Amino acid sequence: MMYLAKKIGDITIEEIAEILPFVFLGMLAVCGICLLIIKMKDKENDKLPVLEMAARVIDKQQVASNEIAFVIWIMFETEDGTRVRLSCKAQENYLVGDKGILRWQGTRLLSFDRNKAAAQ
Repeated sequence: MMYLAKKIGDITIEEIAEILPFVFLGMLAVCGICLLIIKMKDKENDKLPVLEMAARVIDKQQVASNEIAFVIWIMFETEDGTRVRLSCKAQENYLVGDKGILRWQGTRLLSFDRNKAAAQ
């Protein structure tokens, strides 16, 4: 009976139990590396100056209705003609054509106050 469990291609519960901790450690390492990359990107943004300018939304990343997204990208055009692509929370309901005051740092959207004019 024991011979049947040791045929090539058969995996026993004991063998799975021996491998499982290494699989979990590998998954934990991959998650750790991903988090480290995200934190490094945030630190790059932290070194850049905070900018503020009148702008309008010219493009928005569309997310399919059956997908879950936490971050989307929005393209703004500032009053001096510069185009800035920024990440923001997916629940923000900015529409193409919205105008207002844009505050950003690197690739991070800090705020966008719609329907407000630049201070004179």
